[in-house]
Amino acid sequence: MQEPSGVQEIRESTEKKKIRWPGRIALRTAILSWTLIIGTVGIFVFSSIPYQKKTIEAGMSSEAKSIATSIDQVTATAIITEDYGAVVEHCMRVVKEGPSILYVVLTRNDGFSLISIPQGWRQDKLSGPWNPSSERVAKSLFIKSDLVNQDVFHYSYPFKYSGIDWGWIHLGLSLKQYHADIKSMYQRTIVLALLCILLGMVVSLIFARRLTNPIKVLDSVTGQVAKGDLTAKADVRTGDELERLANSFNKMTEALAKSQGDLLASKEALQKARDELEQHVKERTFELVITNEQLHRKTEDLIRSNKELEQFAYVASHDLQEPLRMVTSYVQLLAQRYKDKLDQDANEFIDFAVDGATRMYQLINDLLAYSRVSTRGNSFELVDCEEVFHKSVNNLKVAVEESGAEVTHDLLPKTVADFSQLEQLLQNLIGNAIKFHGEESPRVHISASPDGDHWVFSVRDNGIGIAPEYAERIFVIFQRLHGKDKYPGTGIGLAICKKIVERLGGRIWVESEPGKGATFYFTLPKEAIVSSLAPP
Repeated sequence: MQEPSGVQEIRESTEKKKIRWPGRIALRTAILSWTLIIGTVGIFVFSSIPYQKKTIEAGMSSEAKSIATSIDQVTATAIITEDYGAVVEHCMRVVKEGPSILYVVLTRNDGFSLISIPQGWRQDKLSGPWNPSSERVAKSLFIKSDLVNQDVFHYSYPFKYSGIDWGWIHLGLSLKQYHADIKSMYQRTIVLALLCILLGMVVSLIFARRLTNPIKVLDSVTGQVAKGDLTAKADVRTGDELERLANSFNKMTEALAKSQGDLLASKEALQKARDELEQHVKERTFELVITNEQLHRKTEDLIRSNKELEQFAYVASHDLQEPLRMVTSYVQLLAQRYKDKLDQDANEFIDFAVDGATRMYQLINDLLAYSRVSTRGNSFELVDCEEVFHKSVNNLKVAVEESGAEVTHDLLPKTVADFSQLEQLLQNLIGNAIKFHGEESPRVHISASPDGDHWVFSVRDNGIGIAPEYAERIFVIFQRLHGKDKYPGTGIGLAICKKIVERLGGRIWVESEPGKGATFYFTLPKEAIVSSLAPP
């Protein structure tokens, strides 16, 4: 059973492309999702870490500012009045109570500085970064301090009294807590990133499975359809494009199944019709063979009969000539001797007998001439039609002179034919043109023109013409259109013309209208044709 074209296409596609295991699609989908998740988390991490670091630094700055503000409020008056004991006492208490504070330095604008560290305090004169001349705003930075010989978070805070800038309060905060906060921040970020990645992987894997399960179903059903099972259905209920795809696939298989059924039915009907046709052809062939054999036998019988008939006509015509001549001679002799001795009726009877015998003699001669076309013809040779024309006209010299006919011609070619029969052909056609003329003197013109591998000859006259309905009848033997009292003859001349033209390998026809003359056409081959009627 031949599969529908749609099933064949699915099968070929399956064999050529080797449909991949849908699990790989799920894996590729998951990997793509994981890559996007990891990239997104990485961007989040790398963008959030600097922000969190700034947040931690802002917290340290806030703490330092709070401490500096409290020192400013307590020690501003003491610094101005140079009550350094109170200042030192308060600063040392701040250093000892705040484990993250490594030093407190109070610097006046003139460089006088009180330095408090956990080991004690001292008085010194500092300049440079301790007494900056730039804009008086709070500043913070990470430096390696020579006071405590370690990295610190250095915070500088300008203090004022009564609107007057008196100096700076410098705090050095330990980075121990800062490093601990940074480490904790990194740990939290990494843990959060890992949780997000893990959750994203799980979600993407679930999503990939939900995406590929319908594809697995479609893959399985496609394989069944490729094996020829058009009843397989894809059961996908996802409520999305995949479900619509499955429904379309099911409709396609239904259409293919219907097409396959129709195709099988059509194939069976076609096979039945083919068997019937073959049987009919065999019967008709047998009938044609039988008919052809019968036709062949009939054709052979007809050819044999025609030859026998022609031979009989020739023999009969030839053998009847002598008795008929004798009858005619004695009737004429009887008319001469007893014409005046008999009554009127007897004389009339004798005239009838003479006329009948004469016409009978003429008919026998014409019939003999008709049979001689095929039985006594000469072999074909190269013939000059100019010579044939002049000889034919010369044979009709008496008729031409009596009727005052004008016979003209164009230059005529040379062709392969039977000279005597071609002469008889032209003589009959020209003679008819002269005989069947109207009130005007006959005018006859002969011409020839090439047409492929034939010459087309024409004999045109200005005679009485022929009605179109008689264009075929005039070529039948003994067929006359006029009475013998008006135009003499036996009605066999054109039949002889047709038989001659057919023997020479051509055809003959006439174009005419009554009162407008007639033009007889006949064709002759340019090269020799071996006629079955030619004599051996």
